[in-house]
Amino acid sequence: MRDIEVRLRGHGGPDAELRADRVAAIAAALDDLVLRLTREAASAAGLGRPGFAIERLGEVRLISIAAGGPRLTFTVGDADALDIDPLGQMTDALFWGIVEGMAVNERPTFVTNTIAEATMRFVAALQRSAPHVDVTFGARSPIHLATGAINRRVWEPDDSGAHRRTLTGLLEAVDLRNAHFRIVDAEDNRVELVDVREAEEASQLVGQVVVAEGTFIPARGASKPRMEEVAVRAAVPISMSPEMSPDGVGSRQGDSTSAEPDVESWGGLFSHVTR
Repeated sequence: MRDIEVRLRGHGGPDAELRADRVAAIAAALDDLVLRLTREAASAAGLGRPGFAIERLGEVRLISIAAGGPRLTFTVGDADALDIDPLGQMTDALFWGIVEGMAVNERPTFVTNTIAEATMRFVAALQRSAPHVDVTFGARSPIHLATGAINRRVWEPDDSGAHRRTLTGLLEAVDLRNAHFRIVDAEDNRVELVDVREAEEASQLVGQVVVAEGTFIPARGASKPRMEEVAVRAAVPISMSPEMSPDGVGSRQGDSTSAEPDVESWGGLFSHVTR
């Protein structure tokens, strides 16, 4: 269990009070951000934990509102988990990187679009609540945020390098409840599939060769390459596909351009299609 304290100063109300809607907005934004960071930490480390375990480790609960700003204290994590958990430690480091980035208007390299969107909501909730915020996490020294100076544009989704792509490979389930899958080639190169449409139908294809179409986002920092807003369908076996070229990297018939892979080596199962 880890505690995050958010001290709000100058909000114009009683020292130990804050409007309920603003407390709710901060709590909801923080909960979403920590959960996304927990998922990112698990993905970066290649930890095969089930979705419910990751969700419990990323839980955020408000435990007190005290005088002194007021001070909102949240606890993070699974009450039944070990006090020292590698995934929790990785998540903590990512969260503190976000707070440090907010203070100096710099976006850490590990931040994906989904984390950026969650950070924007957290920033917006703080800006609506108080002009000055001090964030303390565990034994770390507090970081002061002048909320009016936080530039939300820093946290806008980054579409650089993102493009539509079609990949073919074996489908793995990561977190069915959150529509998170993975596509894998014969050399064990992997691309995360996030926000898969019709996830229940896609789950029936786990362990089979599939075609995934969506917005491909190359790896950044510790994050892995991923596709977002993905449509998944069954595919014919790769060995039978007329689209495969002799070197094992496929392209659609009639497409004269060769697509450059966004990871070092895709291997024989992936079929790359440009826009």
